[in-house]
Amino acid sequence: MEKSKQPDSSSNIVQYVLIGLLIVAAFFIGSLWTKVGTLENKGGSAGKVADNAAANPSAEASAPVDVNAMAQNAGLNVEDFKNCVTSKDATDEVAAEEASGATAGVQGTPGIFLVDTKTGKGIEIPGAVPYAQLKASLDKVIAGTDLTDLKLSAITDKEPIKGDSKARYALVEYSDYDCPYCKQFDSTANQLLKEYEGKVKWAYRQFPLDQLHPNTRAKSVAAICAAKLGGNDAFWKFTEEFMKE
Repeated sequence: MEKSKQPDSSSNIVQYVLIGLLIVAAFFIGSLWTKVGTLENKGGSAGKVADNAAANPSAEASAPVDVNAMAQNAGLNVEDFKNCVTSKDATDEVAAEEASGATAGVQGTPGIFLVDTKTGKGIEIPGAVPYAQLKASLDKVIAGTDLTDLKLSAITDKEPIKGDSKARYALVEYSDYDCPYCKQFDSTANQLLKEYEGKVKWAYRQFPLDQLHPNTRAKSVAAICAAKLGGNDAFWKFTEEFMKE
């Protein structure tokens, strides 16, 4: 016997469940839309940082710096400075220092070497080491023990130097102005110069890590231009200012 079809209670249950799910979904979508709107409103002042982060998630954005004001404070001709930072010569000089660091074996910053400038031999330092370790290494260089041939380009008279430019021993640093470890090492290097006054000099060379620090190459160019227009003192004023950030 064929039975007549009666309403199926299970189908009613399914309908109730679907209606419930639709209500929950509508609530979730509304909440998500509200959050997106809030993020868009908050994003206006941080737009550039957000763009950098999207282009390179590992990049660290640094605060903007008014290098023209720095040039004026250093007594430089601001128009000449502006022309310099947009010139090919300045960017090429940064690239040349970077290339010399790569030849010396630098892979990260700070890339540090202690060298006897008379022999070209010295010690490569593994990053921003504590002062005691840096001092012990310099003592070895002065004593002429445990030294190796380094692939460093020779320090020239045109190169910005801190300390006694005639000193036989040199601290050569390949550095990035936005590198936190370089900032940490800055005080260590200054301490070494103070304790070994007249015996060691500090040569600072540019090694900008663009992928990590999008603004650092522009700072390197600015420092190079400071040296070109204002000499050694202007270069170190810029370097010390960048290291304060």
